[in-house]
Amino acid sequence: IDRSPCGSGIQARMATFYSKNSKIKVLNKTVLFKSIIHSKFKGKIVKFFDNDSSSKRSFDVLVEVSGTANYTGLNHFLVEDNDSLGNGFLI
Repeated sequence: IDRSPCGSGIQARMATFYSKNSKIKVLNKTVLFKSIIHSKFKGKIVKFFDNDSSSKRSFDVLVEVSGTANYTGLNHFLVEDNDSLGNGFLI
């Protein structure tokens, strides 16, 4: 069970909300998201950008996400001496 709604998911849901509604209705409107255990995060579209090009039309939004979270664990990563990707990689 995810303890909190995630910021990435909230941003995606706000972008979908924007694409399905009038810009005027959604700008600066706070939407409340709850997890199944009732923790809460808020999302708000604070700015939108209409990018119109000849090949496609896209609608980009700047989303503000707010809420609280607490540390629930700690990870420790190890790198073996013979790991060729131990220092990272670029795609």
